[in-house]
Amino acid sequence: MKKLTTGQMIDCLGLNDTAVNQDGYIVGYDHKGNLLLWSKGEEKPNNKESNEFNAYFPWIKEDLWEVNYCFVGYEEAMEAHAKEKKTIIYVHDEETRYKFVHGEYGHFQKLANDGIGLSELITGKWIIEQ
Repeated sequence: MKKLTTGQMIDCLGLNDTAVNQDGYIVGYDHKGNLLLWSKGEEKPNNKESNEFNAYFPWIKEDLWEVNYCFVGYEEAMEAHAKEKKTIIYVHDEETRYKFVHGEYGHFQKLANDGIGLSELITGKWIIEQ
């Protein structure tokens, strides 16, 4: 899995995703979109009681993180894209991803150029960006 800097991790972390650093600290969002930080082995807090992430930021800003994405299926991704106008990402493999931004065109040309067919899209893993 690709290691990300703290800034990169924050940029790509979705509402249902988590990320873990080399020391076992975990980052994720609560139901209000607040960034939470907790230790491995602890339960994820239900909501933000204090500003843990900001308090620890000086010590974790240089860390590397692995994001554990909450993947969805094709139908859920398409519904979010069409009805909610959300950006979605098709994850072909570890290095190959295709971003579909609502209102932009040309996505399928890239897929066709890379030899990716409809069956791969339908059975593949998708991320809904928040």
